[in-house]
Amino acid sequence: MSNCLLIGGSGGLGDFLRSPLVRLGTVDETSRRQLSHGAVFFDAMHGLNGLDVSRWRVVVYAAGITSLSECEAKPELSERVNFRTPIEVAEAVSACGGFFLYLSSSAANEYCEMSVAEALHAHQRGANGASAYGLHKYLAEQELLELENSAILRLAKVATPQWELPRAWVSRLAAGGRIEAFDDHFLSPLTPKVLSDLVSVVVQQRLTGLFEVSASDQLSYFDAAMVLDRGLGGDGSLVDPVSAVSRLDTRHVLRKAMLDSHRSVAHLGAAMISSVEVLQQYLPTNP
Repeated sequence: MSNCLLIGGSGGLGDFLRSPLVRLGTVDETSRRQLSHGAVFFDAMHGLNGLDVSRWRVVVYAAGITSLSECEAKPELSERVNFRTPIEVAEAVSACGGFFLYLSSSAANEYCEMSVAEALHAHQRGANGASAYGLHKYLAEQELLELENSAILRLAKVATPQWELPRAWVSRLAAGGRIEAFDDHFLSPLTPKVLSDLVSVVVQQRLTGLFEVSASDQLSYFDAAMVLDRGLGGDGSLVDPVSAVSRLDTRHVLRKAMLDSHRSVAHLGAAMISSVEVLQQYLPTNP
C-alpha cells in the first residue's frame, strides 16, 4: 500500500502539494492519459470509475475546472469534476478507513451562510459572487463535512511565482505603461509555503473538518496594483480604477476574499501575513 494518491497534481499547485506529501512516503499521481508512464489513470469527468482507493492511506483531491467562465458555460461538467466525483472518491476512501483531503476555494465563501436551497437559488438568479464554480465547491464541502476522515482546505488565491497578473502588471508599470484594475473586486492571496505547511499538518495529524486560509486582510485589485506601482517607485498615477460589475459577469465579482483563518493559524502556530507582503514578492529586488 502506498501512502498517498494526489489527484490533479499536474496543475499549478502540484509542486506545493507534492512536497509535504513526499515526507509521508510514497506519492502516486493520477493522469488522464492511459499510457502515462508511472501514473495512475483517472479522469475526474467519469467519476470514480473503478479506481481502487484502498491502495492508499491518504487521497488528496486537487483536480478541478477552475475557469469561472467555463464552469458557467458547462455547468454539468463543473458539477461532475468539482462536486460529484470528489464526493464519490471521498466516500470510497472513508469506507476503507483512509483519509481524504479536498482543495476548495474562496469562491465557496459567498455561499457559506446559505442553506443548499438558498445557494442554488442565489446562483440561479445571478447574485453577486454566486458563481457556478463556487456553488459546486460549496456543495462538495457540505457533503464532505458529513464524512469521517475527511478534511477541506478552503483556499484564497495561492500566489505562486507563475501567477501571471501581478507579473504582467509589474512589467507594464516598470515600462511606464498604464493599467486598469478593479476597485470593487477583491483578493486575499496566500503564499505557497502556507499551503504546503497546512497540507503537511492536516495530513500528518489527520485533522478533519474545514480549514480556511487566506492573507490576514483583503485588497481590491486596484489597491493591489497601487501596491505594486508604489513598490516600483511610482505615485499610483499609472493605475486607473474601473468597476468589475461593469466588465464581468456579476457572479464572478468577489467581495469576500478574506477567509476566517483562525483554525488554520492555531494548527500552524503562525499568523497569516498581509496581502501587501504577499504581493511584494513580485517586485524586483532593486526597482
